[in-house]
Amino acid sequence: NLVRTSRAAHAQLAAVRALDLESLPDELREVAALRLRHPTASVAELARRCRPQTTKARTRYTYYQDTKSVPWFASVHVLNRPHSITADVEIPTGGAEGVLLCQGTGSGGYALYIKDGKLQYVHNYVSRDYFQVVSVEPVPEGRHQLRFEFEPTGKPDIPHGRGTPGRGLLYIDGTLVGAVEMPYTTPIFSMGGLTCGANPGLPVTPEYASPFKFTGRIYGVTVDVSGDLIKDSEAELRVVMARQ
Repeated sequence: NLVRTSRAAHAQLAAVRALDLESLPDELREVAALRLRHPTASVAELARRCRPQTTKARTRYTYYQDTKSVPWFASVHVLNRPHSITADVEIPTGGAEGVLLCQGTGSGGYALYIKDGKLQYVHNYVSRDYFQVVSVEPVPEGRHQLRFEFEPTGKPDIPHGRGTPGRGLLYIDGTLVGAVEMPYTTPIFSMGGLTCGANPGLPVTPEYASPFKFTGRIYGVTVDVSGDLIKDSEAELRVVMARQ
């Protein structure tokens, strides 16, 4: 691991030195400058040095449609912890499709989206496995709350490259409409950004082509990492999973 980290750091250093830093956006210039000042630091160490925490930790983050992607170091981190993603959307007459929220790239990440009229979520485990759940009911027209929850069912096995196992759950206006078991998840994401309303770059899943912009209206997508999840009975889960 140390050898891989060192090689990655040196490769990044060489790439940064070849850039015209003044031509970069402020956030990327900040990251590039940090790499030059700390040539042997790991990605995690660089992330901790970016914009040091000056207030108490947040548990809720809201993102909006048609805004720029948020860099990994500045976005909410959902890995290996319970979390929910709730999209407040307006579905026009005839339906809508597209990405509500995604983070990562084709090499790993997650996406909450609507396709073929159904609410869907996928977790891309380093391009090797795709844990996907599709709602058993279509998303109706009008304004709705579309929600994904991740409920941990075990502990991560980081040394073997496996993040926290858990259950992925989909809700439409508080009603459970989908469930999937995830035996493991991605332990660490790459520097892929977080985007609301589209998936720029390589798609997180081969199920759609980028940018797959959402064709309805998104009032906001809120990611909550407080651990406050909806409690479902085992009977409800069995019914939903039997319909998938």
